[in-house]
Amino acid sequence: MDTASIPLSGRSAASSELVALMTEGTTAALASINSVPGITLVRDDRVVGVITADFRSGRMATVWVVCNPEKLRHWNR
Repeated sequence: MDTASIPLSGRSAASSELVALMTEGTTAALASINSVPGITLVRDDRVVGVITADFRSGRMATVWVVCNPEKLRHWNR
């Protein structure tokens, strides 16, 4: 999976990266990630990404996306 290796800033860059993650065969499911609601991205029966968000004043302020296989290892045991 070719993903950004540096933090992205701005709605356009972030949304483009999220769309790129959702290739054919990838499904999304709600999950608890670090004790907060989030989304897992699953492809070929393996978690390939997790997404969480921070909200401020009722608006999404930060979206966290992790696709590093080392950081996702415990999801794929």
